[in-house]
Amino acid sequence: MRWFSRERRTLFSSLAQYNTDSIPSIGLGWPKLGSDVQAAVLRTMLFQPYSLGDAFVSDDGEHATVYYFKTAYNWLTATRQMPPAYDKEGNGVVQTAYGAISLPSEEDAWATLSLLTSSIAFWFWLVYGDGFHVTLGLLRALPISLAQLHGQRYDNLVKLGQMIQEEMQSHLVFKWNAGRRIGNYSLRRCRHLTCHVDAEIVEQLGLGKDCLTDILGFCEATTKTELTD
Repeated sequence: MRWFSRERRTLFSSLAQYNTDSIPSIGLGWPKLGSDVQAAVLRTMLFQPYSLGDAFVSDDGEHATVYYFKTAYNWLTATRQMPPAYDKEGNGVVQTAYGAISLPSEEDAWATLSLLTSSIAFWFWLVYGDGFHVTLGLLRALPISLAQLHGQRYDNLVKLGQMIQEEMQSHLVFKWNAGRRIGNYSLRRCRHLTCHVDAEIVEQLGLGKDCLTDILGFCEATTKTELTD
């Protein structure tokens, strides 16, 4: 949980503990949960014998690709089109901070983009990640499988993935890194679309709106900022 210096005196008194004894190990370390509700959600998700990685395939140049930014802070970046990057003279350079995921079809790629840009995926990263790196192993372990999705729900995620891609390209941001101007997408500006992905996931897993509210509150406590927007 991130905090401001003015909160230092009350920081430790605000800490809470939650029982994780019944949560199965998935080889990603200790789950850093924010409530008993989240412990119950994670337990429900992990007792299903599925994960997003079930759909990943070897890259032979014949498959659809989703790219993911290998670090994160306030959101996970997943895209079908990597943003630009430039050297100090303004010449285009190759993005090196993205990994690639190969999927069997274009539809699977769009649905995967939807899932990875959701707050549920960001929450899973907060629970098991190190607060900085985004690894393929963690994304592969996300306990939501394309095989679970059928009919209209799958179609909805495909369409949402396309809409999210179009929207994120309107919210390109840059930062300087080692003398290069690196582009990324602000997924914060896409919440009006990714929130629908969250709703689809919650309905698919039968978690209930209260569970989603708890998870979103946890994410917001982590991404809080002094910025007014």
